[in-house]
Amino acid sequence: MPFQANFFGEGCKITIEFRDYERPIADNDDDANWLRSSIHVEADPFSGAFPVALTTHEVIVLYERLKKAYDSLSGTVAFQSTEEDLLLEIEFLASGATIISGIARPHTSSRAALHFRFGSDQSAIGDSIRELGLVLRRLPARRIS
Repeated sequence: MPFQANFFGEGCKITIEFRDYERPIADNDDDANWLRSSIHVEADPFSGAFPVALTTHEVIVLYERLKKAYDSLSGTVAFQSTEEDLLLEIEFLASGATIISGIARPHTSSRAALHFRFGSDQSAIGDSIRELGLVLRRLPARRIS
């Protein structure tokens, strides 16, 4: 069963779906932490999905940055995946709103990219943080001894 982290708001939803480790049996820490995952984008009137290259370490970075900003309800969280499949920027506004912007771009294609920007709120970001936490509990960073 896949696990998801969703970022949603006004007319847009970005879903990162995590299925499993890309290499359940690996010889080193780097190979052990790549995830089989995909991105689903619904940005009215566009929608699409593609496989994405993410690691557990990237998920940890996104989770920790989001949690820190959420706890203070201020600042801007910037995230870029290693393969540049996903660029996210989440800005916390004094009003309690958030602005989510970024680019979804399959690293296998130099011609296809979707730029998005939409409003959201703190409660939606709280849900995203909880979902990322569940992903990390189910698919934690692995160390090969």
